[in-house]
Amino acid sequence: MENKNKYLIITFIFIAVIIITGTFAWLSYRSKKTSLVFTVGDMNNMQVTLSPYQIDAEIDPELDYTDSDYVNVTATNNRDEAMNYTLYYDISEIDSALQSTDFKYTIERSIDNGSTYTEYITGDFSAANTTDNFITLDEDIPAETTYKYRVYVWLDGYTNPNTGIEGATFKGELKADIVGLARAYLTEDIATTNAFYKEDTYREKIVSASFVDYINVPANAVTTYDLKSSAKHPITAWLVPGEETDTYKLYIGANEKIYGKTLYRLFYGMKRLKNLNFSNLDTSDTENMASMFNGCSSLISLDLSGFDTSKVSGSANTRGEAVATGMGSMFHNCTSLASLDLSNFNTSNVASMYSMFWNCSSLTNLDLSNFNTVNVNGYGMNSMFYGCSNLTELNLSSFDTRNVTNMTNMFFGCSKLESINISSFNTSNVTIMSSMFRNCSSLISLDLSNFNTSNVTNLSNMFNGCSSLVNLNISSFNTSNVTIMIAMFSGCSSLTSLDLSNFNTSNVTTMNTMFAECSKLSNIYVSDLWDTSNVANDNSSNKFLFVDDVNLPNYSGITDISKAHYGEGGYLTYKAYNGS
Repeated sequence: MENKNKYLIITFIFIAVIIITGTFAWLSYRSKKTSLVFTVGDMNNMQVTLSPYQIDAEIDPELDYTDSDYVNVTATNNRDEAMNYTLYYDISEIDSALQSTDFKYTIERSIDNGSTYTEYITGDFSAANTTDNFITLDEDIPAETTYKYRVYVWLDGYTNPNTGIEGATFKGELKADIVGLARAYLTEDIATTNAFYKEDTYREKIVSASFVDYINVPANAVTTYDLKSSAKHPITAWLVPGEETDTYKLYIGANEKIYGKTLYRLFYGMKRLKNLNFSNLDTSDTENMASMFNGCSSLISLDLSGFDTSKVSGSANTRGEAVATGMGSMFHNCTSLASLDLSNFNTSNVASMYSMFWNCSSLTNLDLSNFNTVNVNGYGMNSMFYGCSNLTELNLSSFDTRNVTNMTNMFFGCSKLESINISSFNTSNVTIMSSMFRNCSSLISLDLSNFNTSNVTNLSNMFNGCSSLVNLNISSFNTSNVTIMIAMFSGCSSLTSLDLSNFNTSNVTTMNTMFAECSKLSNIYVSDLWDTSNVANDNSSNKFLFVDDVNLPNYSGITDISKAHYGEGGYLTYKAYNGS
């Protein structure tokens, strides 16, 4: 479909503040008017805050709403698809006397550019409050169409003067919210509402979930959930008993295709879930899939071949953002997943893959060669493959990490990986590599020649537990900004020598257990750049650098920082630095 410059234009003259004072016979109010233009090509929600132009008017109690004043509203959809929007009051104050069937609104609509108006909706403010937006109109507007409305706010002429309305106050603004295309969207606050995944009574007992193209709640349904974003496009979920005792099947139904701008935590914590049917789910508008399958520990396979992930995005500037947006924790703790085909995933807009495959301990092969990670930033790869303890093959050949700043725990616990090709990695902006390869106990070799560590401050535990590494070339490392090297090589029990002649340690403050349990290590080469003047030797830290390093020169059993030097009595060996 041709991508045109399209707008939804809504022009308002509307009631903004109503103050009821004086005698019962009339209302004194202030009204604002403005003209609004919405650009909706990116499908983002837009909420209107209006700039004021105030006028004064009076309303007497009327027997017919047409005898009162009205507000003009014009909505124009210049897109080539139908749109959905709402008009609502954002109420800052309403006296209880006005939460009444006597205080009303009526909306007339014209579909012929204002030539004729007919009554469209009449309602009252009995359910209005200051907590929730009070929706007066939920409308689908066809493509290339203009609707005009007259919005009346009026006091019923049959009102009993003894109800306390005299002197009551109502203050609020009429606003608009563009929901998006005229489709059945799952509610965007699904992660915070009392939805099925939050009810422990059922959540952990759901064994299957299906998106269906009907709403037909059977008599044996144990509960239902309203998941719609728009009253025009209802979505209902229901649970029915499963075949096994104390289990349930989940159905999510609509009379049309179901869309979701966010699928955050949709199946979170459904630890008995085994079967999923996405046949009536369209993800082409989905922006957030974070934690979608988090904790689905019984899932053995997952068919995501129909997923369109082109709009999934998010942010990873902070850990909190990374966890809750994009594809953060998407398959977290899916411990039974034996295979996962993501070859159709378009990740070009994804910012967060934080702990995406955390503890997927049954996966043996993961091909992510199609992943475009150029927009992954900040914490977006933190703990990405943490605990993938059965992975033997991992293809990251397309990974572009230029915007990533934190690689903490990225491969922590990938204990069966013998090699990792990370030659495509750009680490120029990374500041933390803590525990990056920790407990990768089967790694035999690791090529880090492309690593730029000039901005890194924390290398703690980076190679801790890499017990099969026979050699390690980290001559490209620039450690001038590093302050923490705790347990960096601890447990590298197969290393026989380690060349750190390029290591500038002048800013390092902690080295505790840095070389502990490197039992085969016979030489640690350092140069004049090696400086431990800022490393404290106290009772709480830096006491155990050389535990069990019995093959080092001059080893005497003393394990603290006092032996971290070359020359007389030191455990280190001098080697001139040949770099620049």
